[in-house]
Amino acid sequence: MKPKAFLVVHSKRCPYSRIAIETAETLSREFDAALKLLDIDVPNEEEEADFYVRKYGDWSEDYLVPQLFVECEDGTVKHLFTGALSIGATRVKLKKTLNLA
Repeated sequence: MKPKAFLVVHSKRCPYSRIAIETAETLSREFDAALKLLDIDVPNEEEEADFYVRKYGDWSEDYLVPQLFVECEDGTVKHLFTGALSIGATRVKLKKTLNLA
């Protein structure tokens, strides 16, 4: 499966969000995929962020951010991580999650 888009649910107040956003930016360039950022503190983004976390991520009423998701060309969405991982660890996780060679 090839990534179509990377999505980060984040908060500007969270210091780990910047790391996750930078990781997603790098991956989106490497895979020529779209990048979508959803800030839980922005009213018109919060609802969509809640949808992704509730359906695919680590959901609780006061869920943790950041959370990184990958949307594949076939329409499936996979949760990669909650928190922050290095770009190297994220690449390993992405390859395992999407069965990439």
